[in-house]
Amino acid sequence: MITEPKEHGIYGSEVALPGFREIADRCFDSKIELHQALNKRRKPDLKGKQLPVYSVGDRMDLVKVLEFLDVSYENYANDIWAVTRAESDTLNLEPRYIQDDVVPSVVGMGLRDALYILENRGLNVVISGTGKVVLQSIRAGTKIKGQTIKLKLASNT
Repeated sequence: MITEPKEHGIYGSEVALPGFREIADRCFDSKIELHQALNKRRKPDLKGKQLPVYSVGDRMDLVKVLEFLDVSYENYANDIWAVTRAESDTLNLEPRYIQDDVVPSVVGMGLRDALYILENRGLNVVISGTGKVVLQSIRAGTKIKGQTIKLKLASNT
């Protein structure tokens, strides 16, 4: 019970509700059976325009995701890195070759893959945003000399 509050207002929504919410959240968090497992949910149906148009990354990671989502694909990639290209209701996995001595294009990659590639080639990476890489400060094909590259990330939503 809260009587004659001295701070944070005088209404229940300002005084009592934050305390009640914290208690309710702790009760909910402590009961594992109240939470549905993420892998028990129905897989989304992806068709036509919903296929990922352009995604770049580790080939095995892309294959895992596509198989989990039951998306049909043709695998033309045999290298570590791959790019997806949508073609009607099928995705093609095509190879993405990355040279060691020049700055590669990491546009379309997630942060983990982009960092792995760039830092292993001696580049310092500065990041802004969240999501996939949409812009890089050093043009692909530039000779690597230990530069600092800035990556701008954004989500497609």
